[in-house]
Amino acid sequence: LDVIKTLPVLGTLDPLFGGNGLLNAAESLLAQTIGGVATAVDGTQVTVTLGGKTYNTTVTAGTWNIQIQPGDLAALLDGNLSLGITLKDPAGNTSTTTIPVGIAIHNLPEVVLNTVFGDGVLNIADLLVNQTISGTVSNVAAGTAIAVQVGTQTINGVVDATGHFLVTVPPSVLGLLSGTTAAVSVTVADAAGNVGSAVANAVLDLVKPVINLTSVLGDGLLNAADALTTQVIGGTVSGVTAGTQVQVTLGGKTFLGATDGTGAFSITLQPGDLTALGDGTFPVVVSVTDSGGNTSTSSSTLTSIINAVPKIVLDPVFGADGILNAAEALLTQTISGTVTNGHVGETVNINVGGGLINLTATVGSDGKFSAALTPLQLAGLLDGNLTIVTTVTDEVGNTASNTLGLNVGIHNLPSIILNPVFGDGVLNVVDLLTGQT
Repeated sequence: LDVIKTLPVLGTLDPLFGGNGLLNAAESLLAQTIGGVATAVDGTQVTVTLGGKTYNTTVTAGTWNIQIQPGDLAALLDGNLSLGITLKDPAGNTSTTTIPVGIAIHNLPEVVLNTVFGDGVLNIADLLVNQTISGTVSNVAAGTAIAVQVGTQTINGVVDATGHFLVTVPPSVLGLLSGTTAAVSVTVADAAGNVGSAVANAVLDLVKPVINLTSVLGDGLLNAADALTTQVIGGTVSGVTAGTQVQVTLGGKTFLGATDGTGAFSITLQPGDLTALGDGTFPVVVSVTDSGGNTSTSSSTLTSIINAVPKIVLDPVFGADGILNAAEALLTQTISGTVTNGHVGETVNINVGGGLINLTATVGSDGKFSAALTPLQLAGLLDGNLTIVTTVTDEVGNTASNTLGLNVGIHNLPSIILNPVFGDGVLNVVDLLTGQT
């Protein structure tokens, strides 16, 4: 006859499910041991119940344990369960203890990332301002911490009551990124230690397009003749794809073009747009934005003179009658005039007699010019009708000319041959009384 006057008492339990009493998915894949100490005689039965299933063992030397296999663990439902432990000694004395445990093995944390940095691309300008990373997390409690890793840096955030999160990535972190991609990961763990994560890669586009402006109307000059025909602004752009839009701004108007497969672009300006410019020096600005949002510009200038074109007015020559006589040919003669809309330093070319004499003159601050013809040069002219042709070209290529006709009579001069006067060269008394020839 066994007489046991003391009830069996459950002592300290070994740590349950990793020590937190919460069974997570990783732990459910391994056999879990439940055990501890008991103040009870050897052979005392230990009955453990969990999730409707019972496990039995006995106390030996004051300790006990059972193992629950992964198959049984996988059958448990998520939520709060009670772990029941009953001790029954050989005399029939019993004691029961109930311990709450948590099960989280099915509805695991799931992270869904929104497109990182808004469009999945970071350009040069983006690195200078705060960027955001956002998304949603399911199966975690509000206030659960998340860790967002951008490159090598970690930024912490929390899940709100709606399951959303948003963290701000400052320029100090963005500036550490390099290469062509940036890895972004978000990690979250629920109360049971289940980990959810999501990974995305952002494209790093940190190189600006390079614009080479090769032609602004050919020479950067627009004259009156040019304005009557179509003109081209062209160049090349590196670092962009074919079909990238090119914007050219000139005279307050924007003209559009696109790059071809080699990066070249050519934009045609119509006469109506050219004549609307008027006279002056105008900035030409070319702008290109690549697929990553990086914008580059290149500038040049266009000098236009299409209204105030030059005009030559000649002063009278050779005594104002345009006729050069022998006496005048013995003196230095001047060819002069005025260039309307001329500029200081412009060269006036003077052609006399179809190239017999070629002179140049310089336009002064008052628009006037003059050149001297020396007697030696004048002596080389042939008698007859000749021309003086003057031409001047301004800085943009507008050319003005003036042709003046003149007459030269310096070689075949008039001559007189006298017959003997009064018949015999003698006048007597009788001759005086009659008319003589």
